[in-house]
Amino acid sequence: MTYCRLLVSKRANVLCVFAALAFSSCGGLSGEKDEELVTWSNAFRPTGKPPAPGDRPEDTARALYSNETFFGVRGNLSKAGTEHLGACFTPSLLRRFAAQRREINEWFRKHRGENLKLPLGEGPVFLSGYEHPQQFQLGKPKMIGDRAFVPVQLTALYHGELDLVTDEALFVRRAGKWLLDDIHFGYAGTLRKAIKLKD
Repeated sequence: MTYCRLLVSKRANVLCVFAALAFSSCGGLSGEKDEELVTWSNAFRPTGKPPAPGDRPEDTARALYSNETFFGVRGNLSKAGTEHLGACFTPSLLRRFAAQRREINEWFRKHRGENLKLPLGEGPVFLSGYEHPQQFQLGKPKMIGDRAFVPVQLTALYHGELDLVTDEALFVRRAGKWLLDDIHFGYAGTLRKAIKLKD
């Protein structure tokens, strides 16, 4: 069993708030076709060394959940964030995040000037719950051929009470390395469903 602790940067969350204010006052960015519009959540920029995929599923899981960007990002993952974490993602999951960025850009262009909220969850991208867990613990992987399901117990302290939930991260073996393909959240739903806009 692997036990780790990570404190999420409060400074990054403050930057997100200022980015939101800037976005609401200017109505977004315009320019090249592939330019990414700034939202309050993708203002969370990658920090530290990018995680690397491992020879065992639990190695990749540990690298991801120990990474501040993976553990800390809320709402949606920026292009820079995807590039930072992408070595540990399957090509299919990378395409899903690229599709999400296109959907977000199109939504903002469609609703430019309107006072509407992006139809996407504002909680952690890769973790169960709206509030941030403070700790995680990896369980023993369940192996099925080139697929592995790694239990990830998340621990959070809400109003003085301990809250525990277990997510299940799905890893797929590609060229000898184990890559993240999806996450089954302990409360409900999956990563792939959660990063799809709701309208």
